[in-house]
Amino acid sequence: MNHKVPLPRHKDPLFYTGLISAITFMLMVLSPIMVSRLNKGLEAAAILSTLFMFSLSLTIFLRRHRCPDCKRLFTKKYLGIESREFVTSAFGGPEENVGYVHSEGDRKNTAISGEYNASERVEIRKHAFQCRECQHRWTVEEEKEF
Repeated sequence: MNHKVPLPRHKDPLFYTGLISAITFMLMVLSPIMVSRLNKGLEAAAILSTLFMFSLSLTIFLRRHRCPDCKRLFTKKYLGIESREFVTSAFGGPEENVGYVHSEGDRKNTAISGEYNASERVEIRKHAFQCRECQHRWTVEEEKEF
């Protein structure tokens, strides 16, 4: 297994996009102070919020497309679904008295006896990835409810 040295912080673009997101968020929080001092404080807040959303989405995009070991961007290679698992769980209990209020204001209580069962089916997929640079392998779990 080839082990590459992780990128230093000053070469990592994710560090800079995260830093820009943090700075624009702090300026956005402080923008009400700017509104009282500037005539165009509302425009500044709109520009800062747009810049914050753009830098945050770029940070999330870059985070999803990098190797967790060597931190290099766009080296992630999809290998396929490593495993699939179906989980079914049943939950339920005795039903209690349920009160209904009609539109005329009348109240009716109904007593339903018996048990109810509800089942939940979840598919868990494990997607396998490998880095093209350092050959590091990892899996990402995805859950889908039916």
